[in-house]
This record gives sequence, structure tokens and C-alpha cells, in this order.
Amino acid sequence: MALYEKHNTGDDGSRQIYDGVYVAQTFKAQSSHDVAFLKLKLWQTGSIQEDLVIQLRATVSSIISTSFPASTSLASAIITQSLITATPGAFVSIALSSAVSLTKDSIYAIVGIPRVSTIGFNSAIDWRHQTTGTYLNGTQWESSNQGSTWSVTARDLMFEVWGAPAPPRSNRNYSIDKDLRKRLVAIAGNEIWHDSTAGTMSEITAARDVLDTTLPLSVFEGFGKVFIANISTLQVLDLVNIKAATTAIGSAALPHHGNLLTGGTSGAQAVVDYVDAAAGSALIYMDKITSTAFTSGETLTGTNDDGNSISFAITSSGQAAPHWYNWTRYANNSAWGSMPARAILGCLYRGRAVLAGNANYPHQWYMSRQGDLWDWNYIANDAQSPVAGQNADAGEIGDIVTALIPRKDDYLLIGCANSIWMIRGDPAAGGTLDELSLTTGIFGSKSWCWDSEDNLYFLGTNGIYRLTIGQQVSLENLTKTTLPAIFADEMLDPTLYRVVMGFDRERFGILICITKLSDGSNSNYWLDLRTGGFFPESYPSAQGAYSLHYYNADDDDYQHLLIGCKDGYIRYFKDTQKDDDGTTISSEVVFSPQALASDVMFEGRILGATIIAAGGASGGQYGDTDGFTLKFHTGKDAETAAEKALNSATAFLSVAISGGGRKTKIRQKIAGAYVVPVIQSIASQTWGFERLAAEVQPIGRVR
Repeated sequence: MALYEKHNTGDDGSRQIYDGVYVAQTFKAQSSHDVAFLKLKLWQTGSIQEDLVIQLRATVSSIISTSFPASTSLASAIITQSLITATPGAFVSIALSSAVSLTKDSIYAIVGIPRVSTIGFNSAIDWRHQTTGTYLNGTQWESSNQGSTWSVTARDLMFEVWGAPAPPRSNRNYSIDKDLRKRLVAIAGNEIWHDSTAGTMSEITAARDVLDTTLPLSVFEGFGKVFIANISTLQVLDLVNIKAATTAIGSAALPHHGNLLTGGTSGAQAVVDYVDAAAGSALIYMDKITSTAFTSGETLTGTNDDGNSISFAITSSGQAAPHWYNWTRYANNSAWGSMPARAILGCLYRGRAVLAGNANYPHQWYMSRQGDLWDWNYIANDAQSPVAGQNADAGEIGDIVTALIPRKDDYLLIGCANSIWMIRGDPAAGGTLDELSLTTGIFGSKSWCWDSEDNLYFLGTNGIYRLTIGQQVSLENLTKTTLPAIFADEMLDPTLYRVVMGFDRERFGILICITKLSDGSNSNYWLDLRTGGFFPESYPSAQGAYSLHYYNADDDDYQHLLIGCKDGYIRYFKDTQKDDDGTTISSEVVFSPQALASDVMFEGRILGATIIAAGGASGGQYGDTDGFTLKFHTGKDAETAAEKALNSATAFLSVAISGGGRKTKIRQKIAGAYVVPVIQSIASQTWGFERLAAEVQPIGRVR
């Protein structure tokens, strides 16, 4: 049994649970696992007259600050009076009424409820909390009306979630013959590949040269299939359905999406997903729901949505996935509307395919029917109806659409050349279109990413921005002081450069890659979310990043931020490597100028300095320090010292550092008005730096 989620230290107060008062603590699951039991730190006030009900619930949002408890319970337990001690309290183990499996990155709530609302204020159960909460993956909620409404607090309650890893997929009760593992799909050089087995990529040969990867292209996943928009080429890679052929589709009645078909000879059953023609010869893609296979030559029967009897013979028994075919309206029939003829942007939102980026209608967006990505009949009038900007209450956008950015089912952000808009809810069922910014746009279709706290990072009109959407919307330019001229410095032109961004869950930061399409030359930035610092990086031109994707694979060994490179290889960062495909990794950190005297008119002298390198005897998070070179550049003003460092001029002093931990004090004297320390890597050696402390003495006026 293992401890998964917790906030179990720092309690300096408590919240009473009595009468109609409910108290809850939310938390984000750090991995997928089963819950064995909970622990809460509780104590009693006065003489307790009642037991306490504890419930584990889902939450109604994917954003921590707005994720209050849902109304229904996943599992519950009752804590009897005898288990709860007096002040200062203790952790109580709570076995739930049923097993609960938690999903990684989903948010849940532990809710405390008085069993009967007759406990007085002076005779209640107290749940210990931290008054100014430091738990980053959840918060405390309270309700004074038995859970009808909730209000968030700045506190965090004391809790622990104990459990075991989720059972292997092979042991779960999934439907017959379903391949429910995650797959990686990659597109490069007019080819499409997928991992047929973990760690092994196989080409979909039928797709070769169908796509043109020199043109804008967008890819998204939905319902076990990959949908691709490549201007006028719209395609599907189907990884779940079986495929059967017939020469007599529609001879009795056309099967509709979602209809159940039964084999007259085999008795096998499948649910229709897509048919590529309305009459005559056709291919039928179906979701098989029985272990029995269809038999070639048998007749499939059923009833369609209009109540008509379906009957047609198949000429194949049902070929297993993967399949590659054109993405068209259902049966390529006008009864299912009209798909956009061209698109370069696509995503899945609330079970709908969303397309945009038609050069003939650059302000327009389109959505398929909810749950049916083949239905584009915009004149339907139900809540799941297909919808487009010009015929929706949400409305068409008056700017050129550059990015589609969904956040689960909560909202869809539409990035434009000079503005950002948000669709809240479903546009066919009362959804709204709101402007978030009329002065800042989003550079390109993939120049954005989410972090683990539901913050959006993107390359905007004047730099790198962070957008937070909670009870209030916050838009912050992160580079206005550190990289104020990033657009001008990088000479960014969307026709010449590709900008991609990705969140690295292992290193807790954002990678921003700017690659020239013609030759792969690149400049990149690492935004460390722990320190807020930007760190420039460069890669060989053949390895310029064209795409970034964090692959949350079933096998932990393959969970990495993947980098799709110009040369067609997929790479990832590996902390133990000391070279890039044989090329020695070089690194340099230039610190900001440091004044050596409190008065700018005076110089100072460093009498000695102590260096602490990461690692040491106990090692570090990413391993020990092998060695590095520490240099000191000096000048009569900050600019002179900085220019010497940036231009690799001869340093006033260079010191070779080997190994980690506290190093021997540097005894050499260093004089000047300003000093700029520089750390440079040594070939094939790793390094980490924690601290430089110096003893400084003023020595007179600057001369």
C-alpha cells in the first residue's frame, strides 16, 4: 500500500462540521491508482452526539480554483465517535464503502458531512487545516446549505489518500476485442506511422504520399481515431473499428451511425460508425461488440433511425484496424450536410470535431454533431446539432483564426491574428462567445500549451503570455522585461518559421522552439516554472523541432516530452546523456552584473568566494556534478562587464570546479566596479550549481 496524495503537515487551525455545514478538500490525482483508504486529521469539540459521514466525490471542473465537489458520491464511509480523539487530534483511517479508481490529473473532493444535522456549534467534529494553505493541487471548500452551493477558502485541510496502482489493462473488464491502449501517431515526409507495439513504429503504407507535409497540417484524436486536416485533404486513421465490404449497401435501407447490425449466419454484432457510400458498393466501419467474427457472404440486418429494416450481404468477414480512408460527411450523402472543403486547424471539443482555417473563409469555424464526426447538417435543431459560426448564437469571429485550443469540455479558445475569443459551453445549447483580448493574438496553430495547473502559455503578438481562466481571467506577458523584443529579434514570420510549445511534466517547465522551415536552423527557450527564468537553447539544424507532444504512454518508460525533428526522428531529453547523438553538449550560464560596492561611484574587491555545486555526497535530483568552469568578468560599469561575458572575452579569473558539494574557498582577489560570473560546461561532463557566496570589500572610487 502506498501514499499517493497528501497534505499532512503545517496544520494551525481547524474547521468545525456541524448542523448543515459541509466541509471539503479537493486534490488532483498525481497518477492513476485505486483508493484503499483515506486518512483525515480530526478531533472533537465538546461531547460529540453524532457520527461523521465522509464521501469521495468527483468535481465539476478541471481547474483547481473552480473545482468544487459534484453532487454525487463515488464512495462513502462513516466515522464513529469512538475513533475521534480530543484536541489536538490525530489521523483517522477511513475505509470506503466501495473501490474507487482515480484518473491521473483529474480532480476529486473529500467531503465531511454531519450524519444528522442536530449537532450544536459547541459540540462538533473538527477537521484540522492550514490557515494559509500551501497545497498546490487542491483547496478547502465549504457549504452552509448542505452542499447546494460551495465557497472556496484559502485554507487546506489535512488528508492522505492511500492506495495501490491501477490493475494492468489486461485484467480490466473491457469490451470484447478492444485494443484500449494509448498509441503514438507521427506524420513526417508525407508518411504516417503508429506504434504497433510499445516502442516500435510501423508505417501505414496506404497513407504514403496522400498527405503533403510541406503544407499546413493539423491532427487530433477522437473516439479511437485520428483526424487530419491538410488543406483540401481530410483523412482518418481508424485504430479501433473493423471494416467490411458490400456491393449492396442501401438495397433495403441505409444503416445510420449508431445502428446495431447482426450477422445472419455468425450471430456476430457490431455498431455502425461510418459508411463511405449511400448505395451500391461501400465500406462499412463498425465497432464490434461480440467475440464472434462476421462471415463473408452472410447478411447483416438491423433497423435504422427512420425505422426501416436494414438488410445487405457482406463480401468480407471484417478486417481489423488500422484503416486509412477519406474523411467525408456520412455516406458522402447530402442528407448529412456539407463538410468544410478546406481546413488546416482541427480539434475535439465536447465530443464534436471543430474545423477552421479555410483560406476562403478565414474567420469561420465549424462543428460536427456531438458524438458523430460525420454529420455536418447545420440545419438540424436539437442540442447536439452540427453548428457553424454564421448560424450559431455564439457567432462568427471578425478576425483570422490561427489556433483552436480546447480545454476538456469547459471551454474552447479561438486564437486569432490579433485577438483571442472563448466559447463557453456548447454553441448549439446556449453557449456564448466572449472576447478575452482584442489586442493580443496567437502566432500559430501549435504555438501554445497547457501546464498542470490549467494555465495556457502561448506566443502572442508581443511575447510569451500566460493565460489563467478561473473566477477571473488573467493575461500576463512573461517576456516584457526579460525578452521584450522576441518577435523582432527572432524575425518571426509564420510563412518562414514554425513555433511549437510543450509542457514537460518531468522537469516542470515549458519548451518553446522556433525553427526555420527551410533549413531547420533554430533558437529555443526553456521557461522554468519553478524559478520563472528563461534559458536559451540551440540544437543542430537537422534536429530542429517541428512538433512537441507529451506522450502519456501506458508504459512509464515511454512517458516523455517528445520532439519531432526535421530529420524525421522523434527524440526526448534524457538526463543521463552527455551528448546529442554523438555531439558533445555545451552549455553556458551568464549571471546578471553584480555591483561590488554599495555606491556606484566606488569599486570593490572580492576577498574570497565559496561555491556550492549540486549533487555532493548524497547526489542530486538529476545526478552529481562532474565539473564546470567558473569565470569572472569585471568592468567599470555593468554594460562593459556583461559585454565581456557575452563576447567570451578573456576572464579576469577562471576556476575549474570538479565534483559536487561545498568547494574550497577561492582565495584570488577580484577587483572592479561590477562583476559578471559565468559558468561553462566541460566536454562530456554534467553540472549543477546551487550557490556562490563572496566576501566583498570597497576599495575606492572608480578610476
